[in-house]
Amino acid sequence: MKTFGTATYKVGLKVHPNEEDPRVPIMCWGSCAFTIQAIEQILADEEKPLFGQLSCRQDDCLTSLTRFAAAQWTVSSLLAVQGHFCMLLPSLVPYEKSGNLPCILDIDMFHLLVCLIF
Repeated sequence: MKTFGTATYKVGLKVHPNEEDPRVPIMCWGSCAFTIQAIEQILADEEKPLFGQLSCRQDDCLTSLTRFAAAQWTVSSLLAVQGHFCMLLPSLVPYEKSGNLPCILDIDMFHLLVCLIF
């Protein structure tokens, strides 16, 4: 899991691999969210229903990617995961000391939800 997570981090940010970088889990969650959204858009463009149109292989790959993203926190630093959660949560529940937050309409809610759940 660390190898795949590090590869996602390395390719996504175009940096040298570093298993201990705190950005590894957020890159994995982001790639999972992006993949799900891309598949949904492709199916919508082809005017196919969301469920039942993927081949068994594609469905297995998507299932595995989702499970990987869900399990990523187990191999990541707990402090890094908690830090990401504390950084993302104020986007949904703002408070006075949270500083400059983007407008709620500018936030990709699905991407945020994937990151907060996993």
